[in-house]
Amino acid sequence: MAPTCLFLDRRRLRRFLARYDDWLAALRRGPAGRRAEACRRLQHFLETHGAEPYDGDPADQPFPD
Repeated sequence: MAPTCLFLDRRRLRRFLARYDDWLAALRRGPAGRRAEACRRLQHFLETHGAEPYDGDPADQPFPD
């Protein structure tokens, strides 16, 4: 697994944090349906706002400045 950096403006960062906080709360004390919905919402956000996946060797990727 290789992490991807995600740079967000303030509005999108607030949306990410809200979805992330909901996901954590659901993991800690939520029923299965709430966990599934929180996971789906966070996954959708990351897929929508994330970088394109890199299929090559991670060692070939340049480091950001």
